[in-house]
Amino acid sequence: MKLIAGSRQRRLVCGASIAALALSLGGAHPAQAAQGRAAGEVEEVVVTGFRGALASAIEAKREETSIVDTIKAEDIADFPDLNLAESIQRIPGVSIDRDAGEGRSLTVRGLGSDFTRTRINGMEAQATTGGSDSSGGANRGRGFDFNVFASELFNSITVRKTAAAETEEGSLGATIDLRTSRPFDYNGFTAAASAQYGYNDLSETWDPRAAFLISDTFLDGRLGVLASVAYSERNLFEEGFSSVRWERGTDNNGFCSPQGVTPLNPASGNGAGATTCATGVARPANTPAGVAAYNAVNSANVFHPRLPRYGRLVHDQERLGFTGAVQFRPTDATTVSLDVLYSKLDATRQENFLESLSFSRNAAAGGKPQIVPVATEVNSAGELAYGLFNNVDVRSEQRFDELSTEFTQTTFTVEHAFNDSFRGRAFMGRAISDFENPVQTTVTFDRQNTQNYTWDFRDEPNTPLIGYGFDVANSANWQWRDASLGTALTALPRSEIRLRPNFARTQFDAAQVDFEWDFNETFTFKFGVNYKSYASRTFEARRADETVVPALPAGVTIANISTVLTGFGSGLGMPSGNATSWVVPDLDALASTFDIYCNCNTGVPGGDFRLASITNGNARAGNRLIEEDDLAYYAQADFRLDVAGMALRGNAGIRQAKTDIYAEGYSSTGGGTLVQGSHDYTDTLPSLNLALSVTDELIVRFGAAKVMARPQIGNSLAGTNYLVPTTSLNATGPNFTASIGNVELEPFRADTYDLSIEWYFQPGACCRRRSSARTSTPTSRSSGRTCRTAS
Repeated sequence: MKLIAGSRQRRLVCGASIAALALSLGGAHPAQAAQGRAAGEVEEVVVTGFRGALASAIEAKREETSIVDTIKAEDIADFPDLNLAESIQRIPGVSIDRDAGEGRSLTVRGLGSDFTRTRINGMEAQATTGGSDSSGGANRGRGFDFNVFASELFNSITVRKTAAAETEEGSLGATIDLRTSRPFDYNGFTAAASAQYGYNDLSETWDPRAAFLISDTFLDGRLGVLASVAYSERNLFEEGFSSVRWERGTDNNGFCSPQGVTPLNPASGNGAGATTCATGVARPANTPAGVAAYNAVNSANVFHPRLPRYGRLVHDQERLGFTGAVQFRPTDATTVSLDVLYSKLDATRQENFLESLSFSRNAAAGGKPQIVPVATEVNSAGELAYGLFNNVDVRSEQRFDELSTEFTQTTFTVEHAFNDSFRGRAFMGRAISDFENPVQTTVTFDRQNTQNYTWDFRDEPNTPLIGYGFDVANSANWQWRDASLGTALTALPRSEIRLRPNFARTQFDAAQVDFEWDFNETFTFKFGVNYKSYASRTFEARRADETVVPALPAGVTIANISTVLTGFGSGLGMPSGNATSWVVPDLDALASTFDIYCNCNTGVPGGDFRLASITNGNARAGNRLIEEDDLAYYAQADFRLDVAGMALRGNAGIRQAKTDIYAEGYSSTGGGTLVQGSHDYTDTLPSLNLALSVTDELIVRFGAAKVMARPQIGNSLAGTNYLVPTTSLNATGPNFTASIGNVELEPFRADTYDLSIEWYFQPGACCRRRSSARTSTPTSRSSGRTCRTAS
């Protein structure tokens, strides 16, 4: 809520776990207010609030020709949202993907973030963060990570769901426009502040959040200066069970069959025979119970958890944002604006898992074909609800990440009215997003061929009772399985030290000139040109062999390089008997013992911690460069007509865009060979938008356009580079594969049609129904829109 003309208001909001204090000041200078009171004038207080903000947003939507949805600043200020994504999801047709309970990326009308463009202060930008859950990984595609920004930094959000010639190309789903505050948005001096605290009763931490804005104008309103700051901390604590997908009983070569069962599984290899499942692993005797247990689970119609595990994730996050703006109006016809946006998101993530990895591994990795089902029970859904197994490999895994994203954008705009009917705007800007994950370390302890391992989902399908067959909290029961064990099957699993630092940098440079001419009261013509340069560079490195670790020095035991996780499952509702404590690797002790961050040869067998980026096939795909130069021209006519007594607004135009792309990366030949390629394509994109006011309360909108979205870049961490012309070969078997990127991929193109009916049934309220016109096949439907796509 904002109070004008020297009035002041404080608001205190209290809840079960959060307290907020907001202070807002605005209006005339104190000296001016005092002068008014001395003259005997009555001071006027104007109050605007949440309801006014909704009405303003709806009015903006109503006056638009295209199909858009808008949120105004007062909306955001009143939302208890964690970040910008949380605010945008309030718009119809927008859904968000969450990491660790916080919004990160958007899906608009069923199309993912690669098909949605985001502009900040009129300029396309990209912000990249790392995953805040166990999947990890940086955003290496074209999507925008909204969790970089606090919602308090922006004063309006607009989602444009139909295309117009004046709007930059590149989206199939929508164009999202974000706008920061400027001093000329306010009348004179304005200051606003907010603060709140949240308490997390699981992590037992307090999370502060605060924002401050100050703005003023000088020189009789011709010069304005604004600055705003937003700061927050967040400490997240997660516990739970995960299956890491479910797989069929026959996947990964199936389970070990009892003696005499036909067909024998595994039949040969790895030391398998009539009485052994593998070298050193005895095949169970042929008993009715054993055969029944095996037959029940070793089926393509029975599913079991692929990697059953309990885990604790601790995610600490600090977010700082700043906006600055200077506006100058040397004459009534000219406005010059300089906008700066800065955001810094720092985070650490620690994961601890107690897991059984055999169920996810094949015979070559000493996995499921060594497991003996002793007793099993399959439920009506075909799920292995209960199982008692022998020869299960159990693992304690800890991962630690340091993550940081720094985003900076600077834009400069000049707007000038040449006369009452002809106006122009020139714009230039740069946006840079730097993501760093310098520390991504995983270390494991292991135990081979555990007996009497059980899981039981029968009483609680989400938090099963798991028995490991040994005391998981006793360090003497765990093994550091080092390189001295060799590479034989009987040496598996081996403990691991994974080091995977990775980085991503994206940069946009843009320049644009637009003109607008009011031909008469009916027609306005718009035309312009814009240039945009995009560059995306990623880097990743890994150890040559993460499963080769050095032997412990003399006198060092598991107890010296471990700690015990305690208090697990508080509030989780686990069955009685589940482990609430277990031994976990101590990363600081391990780093000190082996000097794992030296990036050097330690001289210890298996202890070479040098990181490779190009020669390491597992990291090679994460090293690549994409550059795009886009040049576009457009012409558009806006019109207002009277049709049978009804007001018709619309625009029709055409846009032509030429794209030049260059890509480089490393193929697998010769231990890493640099390859590059280039391509260009041109798109001509006509568009039409109509808005017919049938009555004062009823508006019918129609939109038709050709649109395009540039090809997806791909996910480097998954080894997929769609645009980089690299070749990756896997010749180790049993499956031989090859993947090849293609810089000559054409963009996604679509013919889109939208029909919207909006009923403004009372002031400040709107109800919308939307249906779609018919288009040629093939089609894809999402929220009332059809489009024909080709890639």
